[in-house]
Amino acid sequence: MSRSGRKAAPATHAAKLKTWGCYAAHRDTRPLLQGLRRLSDFYNPIHNPTTADTLQIPHPDTLPVTQPHPGASLMKPLTLPSGWKLFATLAGLTLAMTAVVLASQPDPDGLRSAIRATARSSFALFLLAFLASSLVTLLPGTSSRRILQERRYLGLAFAFSHTVHGVLIYRYAQQFPELFWAGRTLTSSLPGTLGYLFLLLLTITSFKAPMRLLGGRAWQALHSTGMWVLAAVFCLSFYKRIPMGGWYPLAFALMFSAIAVKLTAKLARQQRRNARALS
Repeated sequence: MSRSGRKAAPATHAAKLKTWGCYAAHRDTRPLLQGLRRLSDFYNPIHNPTTADTLQIPHPDTLPVTQPHPGASLMKPLTLPSGWKLFATLAGLTLAMTAVVLASQPDPDGLRSAIRATARSSFALFLLAFLASSLVTLLPGTSSRRILQERRYLGLAFAFSHTVHGVLIYRYAQQFPELFWAGRTLTSSLPGTLGYLFLLLLTITSFKAPMRLLGGRAWQALHSTGMWVLAAVFCLSFYKRIPMGGWYPLAFALMFSAIAVKLTAKLARQQRRNARALS
């Protein structure tokens, strides 16, 4: 308050700077203050919303909505078929392969090539069904669990492929008996006949009604025995044809290795059961 009782006017920047010395008294300090303010805004733009360099953080509701690509809805993840769709897919591929092979060559070469092709497809499907539980034991993971989950349909697809294989053999024997029986006897055909007998039993008992009629233990014993019989038939068939070369030595090595893997997995499961019993 002044002596007259009125409020004193607020001091200007120049008046405040008089206490700094003669520098403020003889020079205009406005350019200096403006420079300091600009320097402060440059190093700390957030605290001065009036500057052009202010960092503005938008509200989430004001952000633009990204529109999906027009073709994004069409790009769905690839899913493999399962269950009966898997069986239908594998059966269709077997028939298509057989038709292509038969159409590409005249008989009897076409029939022989189709017989070999279906033997290979049957062998591949049999290996998957034969090793399904062993892969889960030795190599647990998503893929091995998926194979075990689809083992029934893989087994039925193997039965279908091997049925096509048997039909082609029968057709070859009917149309070209001299070529079919050359170097072949009824005794040499017994392992294959036994294999088809077990294949029929395994196929019939893969459905619910025969499974319930047979009972759990009998069903498990039949399918375990049948798979081992088929493995032995494949192994013997490939072993006899090793001198012919081609893919037979590799097929025999694969079948022999699959049997070893199966036995190793069985031993591992037995050891785990014993360890749990002792703990």
